[in-house]
Amino acid sequence: MNTLIACALLATAMLALTSPITAAPLATLIPTEVAGWKGDGMDSTYGPDTLYNYINGGAEVYIALNFKAVFARRFEKAGEPELICDLFDMGSAYDAFGAYHHDMREGPSGNVGRESEISNTSLAFWKGPYFVSIVAFDDTPAAQVAMKSLGIAVANALPDDGEPPPLLKVLPEDDLQRSRLHYFHDHLTLHSHYLLARDNVLGLSPETNCLLARYTRTSSNQDDLDWVLLIVDYPADDLAEEASAALFRKVLPGADAAGSVRRSDGSFAAARTIGKTLLIALDAPSRQQALSAIADSAVRVVGWQ
Repeated sequence: MNTLIACALLATAMLALTSPITAAPLATLIPTEVAGWKGDGMDSTYGPDTLYNYINGGAEVYIALNFKAVFARRFEKAGEPELICDLFDMGSAYDAFGAYHHDMREGPSGNVGRESEISNTSLAFWKGPYFVSIVAFDDTPAAQVAMKSLGIAVANALPDDGEPPPLLKVLPEDDLQRSRLHYFHDHLTLHSHYLLARDNVLGLSPETNCLLARYTRTSSNQDDLDWVLLIVDYPADDLAEEASAALFRKVLPGADAAGSVRRSDGSFAAARTIGKTLLIALDAPSRQQALSAIADSAVRVVGWQ
């Protein structure tokens, strides 16, 4: 069960709480009726201070992405499962992308919004500064139709397509797993996707923009793990240099002059700063692979900055 469905199921047992947020602008973006399903009149709105009351156990993901508000509307139809639509205002298209890509996205596209994923009982997508989750509480043919219709209606009401984070332009394309991209700002989110260090060795903060990408190893060894490229963009050059020094001192000691090191598990890592951007390759199968990834990304950073 994915995290969005789990959160939605938890929400069914809770009473709507009053939030100081004005719900009207978000409410106008979701229809009150679709394919015979009607809103139950128990709309609710949550902000950073009350989100834990709605999705306790997952709220920190959205809050760390500068979440502004979520509007929730539940739909009912006699003899059919309930639907719930959560419309998250993330404040920017970049953070909406981050909210959508917090989970792995390996399912088929729902053909709505900027990117989307659909299953028998859920539809998720992002468009502009909004992340949208629609969940059906059971799998029926009519519920699937309603879920898709609701997604199209909401997507059409959203005013701006938005652009994904420019850090994506830095990623080498070969063997990139696009279903496993993660955009975020803070150490706790990094920790949930990759255990680099227990403490915040990279000095991540709300002002840092981070992208973690996984790549498929091209070798005959089926037990090989994926390797990782982590990109951190800091507000200033000196912060990137400080983070790089801490990384080599605490996580990658013994690095050579090129910034690469063989780790205790036999994998290779490398890191380099380009202006205010820190590039880190981890779990690479060879020194050449780690350094090539860094060199390729460095060229792209120069073009991007």
